[in-house]
Order: sequence, then structure tokens, then C-alpha cells
Amino acid sequence: MKTLALLVSLVSIMLSITLSVLLLHYYKRYIKQKNDPVGLANTKEALKNIRNINSHEERIIFYGSSSAKSWTAPAGLNGYDVFNLGINGQTSSEVTLRAKYEFDKIHADIIILQVGSNDIKALGVFPGKEDFLMENFKRNILEIIELAKKNNSKIILTALFPKPDVPFLRKFFWNKKSDLLLQKFNKLLEAQNHKEDVSFFDSYKLLLTNDNTKPFRLKEEYKNDFMHINKQAYLMLNKHLVKLILKIETNN
Repeated sequence: MKTLALLVSLVSIMLSITLSVLLLHYYKRYIKQKNDPVGLANTKEALKNIRNINSHEERIIFYGSSSAKSWTAPAGLNGYDVFNLGINGQTSSEVTLRAKYEFDKIHADIIILQVGSNDIKALGVFPGKEDFLMENFKRNILEIIELAKKNNSKIILTALFPKPDVPFLRKFFWNKKSDLLLQKFNKLLEAQNHKEDVSFFDSYKLLLTNDNTKPFRLKEEYKNDFMHINKQAYLMLNKHLVKLILKIETNN
């Protein structure tokens, strides 16, 4: 009995320590967000580097959430300076607010936007909010487009990536309607194609599995984790993205 009591006490102490560490971690994140709600501290150094480079090369900026941050610079783009201003975890609302501050400072010729997956995550904890999330995403995308135009930047809207099979624990926080909402987001992005200085890159279609038994799913070889694709996937996307960039430049 003494051994059991000691074991229970040790487990309780470990759980208390773990919970305290987690609470401290999330409290720090909360305070940080309150003081820097759109994450400008995350891109401060990158912005400084962009502004300090005195180059006559055309400037391409990857912009958005973690899926943009992880997007490596494409090979075969001679005559371009490529930068990345993606921030982990950002929603389209946060990216829009950040764009209001940053777009006039980066002087981009082409902005490549990848954002929206974190908006869709909200459906897992706020079921029934599809219409609100859709309208909010639409408003943000249209505003980002206008901000790009205002700063004489062309913009490439990249489709949100398909997700792999939903792991067991994620099912508790992933709404079954999330895949349909993701497709609606992509249709909205595609609808902006060929508007003045706006292009659409269908990364969703390029990443989608050919397995008819798994509709809406990512090809297994492109999976990094549930929310992100791997380096192989980005290398594949870049081969197609370069063609689009060169086509845009040829037509101007």
C-alpha cells in the first residue's frame, strides 16, 4: 500500500509539473500575442534584410502562414531575389493586418500568398461557423489583393493544400466539413484568377491523391505532418510555379 501511495503521489507531482509548464508556455504565448498581435517581431529581421539589399533584380516574396514559411525558393529563377515572410500559425485575418504594415515596405514585384489552413482549423472547435469563416476569408483575400495592387505588386494566390488521412487524436478537433470548406476557399481563390495583376496556382490539384477511395486527401509521399507537406512536395510545386512566374513576366 505504501508503494502504491508513493507511486500515485509521484504521478500526481509529474502531472502537476507538466500542466504548470504547459500553462506557462501558453500564458507566454498569450502575453506575446497581446503585445504583438500580428507577429511583426517574427519578420523584423527579414524585413530589415529585404530593405538593405540594393539590387536591380525583381523581387518575389512568399507570404502567409507556416505553409508559406516552409516554401523554399524555387530553383531556375535567374534575375529574381526571393524572400520569405511566412509566420507559423497565422490566419487570413492576421496576415491581412500584417500586410497593411509590411506591403509598402517590401516593394515586391510578385507576392506569392499561401494562407487559410489555420482559418479552417477553427471549425473543429467552433462547429457550424462555416459561413462566418467563408465570409471572413473572402473579405481578407480581397483586401490582401487590393493592398498588393496599391503597392504595385502582382500576386499569385496559391490553393490550400489537401490534408492526409486524419489521425485518431486529430479527429477530436477536425470537423468533417473542413474538407468541403477547404474546397470552397480554393474556389474563391481560383475565382480571382486573371483579374488585374492576380494569378491562381492550383497547388491543391498537384498534391491531391489519385486514390479514389480517399477523396480530398494528400498524396502519401508528400506528407510531413497533418498540417504540412514535405520538402519533396515543395520541390514538385516549384517546378510548376516557376513556369507560372515566367509566364506572368512574359505577358507583361
